[in-house]
Amino acid sequence: MKVYINDNEIEVFQGAKLENALRCYSKKIYREVVRGEKKVIDQYGNQQLLQGSLRPDSAFWIEEAE
Repeated sequence: MKVYINDNEIEVFQGAKLENALRCYSKKIYREVVRGEKKVIDQYGNQQLLQGSLRPDSAFWIEEAE
């Protein structure tokens, strides 16, 4: 299944969670999100939790946490 993080295509297994896709994208960014330094925003502007389920072609962006 394909999802997108910061406009980069990430291939993950069916049933993957956002944290799985984020680890594939960047382990460094994943750790920053876990520490609360960054946050993940979906294509609708909503902040997402790492345990969130993924749908094919979902898009996410990484932003600085406030």
